[in-house]
Amino acid sequence: MIFITQSTGINGSNHNGTADVGPCEAGRCPDQEAEVRDRWRHGLSQVRGAVVISGAVRVLLGLCGVYGLLSRHCGPMVLAPLLLIIGLSFYKEATHFSSSHWGISAAFIVLVVLLSQHFGSCFVPIWRWRRSQGFSVCAYIPLFRIFSLLFPTLCLWLSSVILRELQIMEPYPAGKIPGILNSSSSNNSSAQRVPWLKIPYPGEWGPPAFTVQAVCIGITMATATSISSMGCYIMAAKVLGCPHPPRDAHNRGISLEGLGSCVAAFLGSAFGISSSVPNVGALMLTQVQARRSVHINGLLCLLLGMSPKLTSFLSMVPPAIHGGMLSVTYTTAVAVGVSYFQFTDIDSGRNIFIIGFAVFMALLVPRWFLQHPQHISTGVRSLDIFILSLLSMPVIQGGILAYLLDNTVSGTLAERGLVAGFPGLTSVEEGQPGPRDSTNVYRLPAAVRRLLECLSLRSFPLRNLCPDSDLPLVLPGSPEEKTDFLPCPREGEGGGTPAIDASKELGVLGC
Repeated sequence: MIFITQSTGINGSNHNGTADVGPCEAGRCPDQEAEVRDRWRHGLSQVRGAVVISGAVRVLLGLCGVYGLLSRHCGPMVLAPLLLIIGLSFYKEATHFSSSHWGISAAFIVLVVLLSQHFGSCFVPIWRWRRSQGFSVCAYIPLFRIFSLLFPTLCLWLSSVILRELQIMEPYPAGKIPGILNSSSSNNSSAQRVPWLKIPYPGEWGPPAFTVQAVCIGITMATATSISSMGCYIMAAKVLGCPHPPRDAHNRGISLEGLGSCVAAFLGSAFGISSSVPNVGALMLTQVQARRSVHINGLLCLLLGMSPKLTSFLSMVPPAIHGGMLSVTYTTAVAVGVSYFQFTDIDSGRNIFIIGFAVFMALLVPRWFLQHPQHISTGVRSLDIFILSLLSMPVIQGGILAYLLDNTVSGTLAERGLVAGFPGLTSVEEGQPGPRDSTNVYRLPAAVRRLLECLSLRSFPLRNLCPDSDLPLVLPGSPEEKTDFLPCPREGEGGGTPAIDASKELGVLGC
């Protein structure tokens, strides 16, 4: 499954490639409203240009099959540090939101833990009435677990509004409610002009500006979002107990995210489309394993995108609730990353060095460069921005370091975790079933499959986006298998049981 959201930054809630737009600082705004509007539009156009570049790069790499190739060489020693970094690198943002009111954030976390963990196994009977039978139980539903995130959000949101009106507690920073319900006169006048229905169209905010700085930032955004999205796909599969997505699923999923980012930017949005770690965390807490929930989520996002007033109403959610939400959902990335250690030889000195070095450097280097950006000075401002953006993102540092070290430092297959049981290596041979049949898990809808049958699947670049089941299979012993970084071990090699080449995995992505 793919979890896609229109997020608060180009990399979704992962915060690996955001770009803040502000027309001016407090006390420095021009007096003329027209000048303020022009400066705001100019800054917005540059950010939109970076979003378009990011989306175009992801589409191009997906069509070329780069993501599928990289996914074949991502073993447990790559996934474990990467997911750990994705989860740990977001503590600053969670702290920032929670610090607006630690009481609300703590109450949210306690309620989520109680509903999802302590009461998660409590099934509530659903009654129905029939004239012939009267009241009878028709089903038992784990109601507390399913609504373990929605109930605390609604209850604390309502409680915050009531306590604020009673002047008992101030849940909003600086005492101001964001959005259209702010009590200031300027916001009240603006609220009257906010329509209930407004359909965006291309060119409404002018064309995106493709400056050199926008290109550099866009490339960095594409790198960060690609690494994070691949981690989200694998994390979602782990939470659901499914085999890892096949190569074509990575190519197709990230390409569609890039296409969505381009469309959003041309429609006037300064935000892009990316996979969402909090969505995967919500999946783990609620245990709702249905594609219909993703369909409903997408439909609601479309409807909210056409109603500015309803969207602004959602901005009334206290920031402390957002902080609590991030605190409980990003733990999923940390937990899934730790779980991949079970497939490796954790006592190996090779593995200890790779894990420690990748995680430590991914947290150390970005922190230092964010505090001392003046040390990057090549004389070319665009190049300085590009280098600084690459060095200031933990997910890029950790992902690249873990990938290079695991695939270049010598080690046995058992040390690297490439043994039977690793969900990234599934078998299609008779008598060696994988955790679950990936062909059924990632099967495309029938209408999409019929459409693919009408296309030329063997031609480039459609070959990299189509399911492996629609392409010629690679027979065992073919020369193509020898180029894989993750070879199939022989019986007894490295102390592990034989694994299956990831290049043989069959399956398609369920969109």
